[in-house]
Amino acid sequence: MTTRVRIAGDDLSETRLLAVPPGSVVEISPPPASWAGAKRLLYGFCARWCRGPSPRLRFIGVPRCVFGTEHRMLRSIPSSRAHPRCLGCRERARCSPPEIWSDELQPFGPLDPLERLRAHLSRLAPFVDADPERVVRAVEAMAVVTASARPGTPFLLEPSIELSPTPSATRVVVFFGDLPPGREADEHAISLERLRAAGLAFGAPLPAAVETLLTRHGPFPMPIGFEVQPSRLPLLKVYVRLERATPTARRALLADALRLVTPTPEDVAESADTEMVCVGLREGAVVQIKAYVARDARVGLPERGLAGLPEGHPVLALATEPRAYAVIDLYDDRGRPAKWDLRMRGTLSTGPVAAGTFGALVPDARPMLEEVLGAPDALVDVVAVASRAGTLTLYFELC
Repeated sequence: MTTRVRIAGDDLSETRLLAVPPGSVVEISPPPASWAGAKRLLYGFCARWCRGPSPRLRFIGVPRCVFGTEHRMLRSIPSSRAHPRCLGCRERARCSPPEIWSDELQPFGPLDPLERLRAHLSRLAPFVDADPERVVRAVEAMAVVTASARPGTPFLLEPSIELSPTPSATRVVVFFGDLPPGREADEHAISLERLRAAGLAFGAPLPAAVETLLTRHGPFPMPIGFEVQPSRLPLLKVYVRLERATPTARRALLADALRLVTPTPEDVAESADTEMVCVGLREGAVVQIKAYVARDARVGLPERGLAGLPEGHPVLALATEPRAYAVIDLYDDRGRPAKWDLRMRGTLSTGPVAAGTFGALVPDARPMLEEVLGAPDALVDVVAVASRAGTLTLYFELC
């Protein structure tokens, strides 16, 4: 018989959870006064103990929207209890809502990611003077390729937005997940087909030299991004994920990427720690090459002009951990300084919470954040924050 244990939300701790017999059901009742601390604790516990076919514990009274796009790591027992805000949520049948609703929570949006994207761009439109239709057409083109080659393959949409009263650009990155074991080459070919289709729809066709680079060094996961700014040509971004590549492979790819823009590329000292490379294109011309270097954000990269973030910095306090990406523009037509990208997946960062938290840090941006992130009818999960020369940018997934 399954053991059922009740723990008050404000009394949650990893010690108490580990004391519960494995295989038990834990009911969080009453819910915590705030889900912020509970999210951080439960996220860490589930990441360590609840993955795989036999989770250590299952939960009642923990809504899936607390975990955002990471909700699959939460093993919950669905309940019939629901709140009016839950009724239109696409995860309702698999969720176990709390006894008392919290304004920190948001329901999951429509099943169709394109519908979620259009809703987001509609909320953003009053604040950004840029035509979003290019982005929609490009994502639609990739969705057509995906539906034809791998029907039912999910994808995630991750917009980003500068914290200012009027952000300078509309930005979205599309993630298709890791390459399935045993099918890496086939999936990489599909990724290239997506990229070709997106480039044609976006007005930035894929140059042969870039396709050769990606083919020679693949296969690897390849998110694709779009950026539209007023008075500038649209920017198509190809992200090459290298977390599983050897230091030698990383160095070789970086060198070949830089040869796209210079015959004598620099020997990137940080190549061994580079976990992602971004190649940016405007109308088929390479205008940007970025390296995402794994570093402790408290230490910095002084040789790249990137200072470490001091203890107590608000971004460090919000991040899941100090390990971050130092993002270096090895080549860029805008000449920007380096920045820090920090993860926030373990932090409660639904739209209403993020609007309040970051609105307090950048008051001028608060009205925009409340409209773009705090919409009551769709879940926005802030998954990362960037700091570049004092300007913050939020990265969030449309759930």
